[in-house]
Amino acid sequence: MTILGWAQAWSIARRDLHAGFRGLRLLFLCLFLGVATLAAIGSLTAAITLELAQRGQTLLGGDVEIAMTQREAGEGDKGAFRQLGRLSETIRLRAMVQRAGPALGRAGQGNAPSAILTELKGVDTAYPLYGRLTLRDGVYHPPLAPDRILVGPALAERLNVGRGDRLVYGAATFTIAGIIADEPDRLGEGFTLGPVAIVSLDGLRRTALIQPGSLYASKYRVRMAPGADAQAVRDDLEKRHVADG
Repeated sequence: MTILGWAQAWSIARRDLHAGFRGLRLLFLCLFLGVATLAAIGSLTAAITLELAQRGQTLLGGDVEIAMTQREAGEGDKGAFRQLGRLSETIRLRAMVQRAGPALGRAGQGNAPSAILTELKGVDTAYPLYGRLTLRDGVYHPPLAPDRILVGPALAERLNVGRGDRLVYGAATFTIAGIIADEPDRLGEGFTLGPVAIVSLDGLRRTALIQPGSLYASKYRVRMAPGADAQAVRDDLEKRHVADG
């Protein structure tokens, strides 16, 4: 019987432990990545929740939003919405835009496309209920004249146009009154296929683009009195809609 010394015993134990830990490296790596992922998800969730709590009304455009596709609310419905608070109406659709004649004095005009697909948005005088629509040269002050248009920087760049140039939508011609710097409810509008342009509701109707079968979305946003329960209003509207349906 051979008795091992402390040095030999420690050498054998260290070798066995090293071989065992080698097989556990993948497990430790998976545990580390799992904990790190959960921590990152928790931080991201907290950041999103905080942002919604602080800017939710601005991102949505109101305390309550009623959306309709391919139709507008009747006067009776609009009257009911106004009883909830201050009402703002917008209509949004996809439309082709083209320049009305050359934009003189702009370099590279020959390389700009003649027409592109955009998101055309008609707004009323109450828009926006929360936040501010800002332009490169200042803040937007309603009302927007029926023959004036505000364009996003992407649209201005692609068509190589600026303030004072003219654009054609459908049957109407508009003069660019400013370049949009910040559209407060942009994220709340969802996915868009093209750069944005904003006109008044009267200006939108001048285009004659809203016809039977046209694809457009109407949104009615309400700014309620401080302390009002937006969730209760939403639940009541949903129950009423189901009952009417």
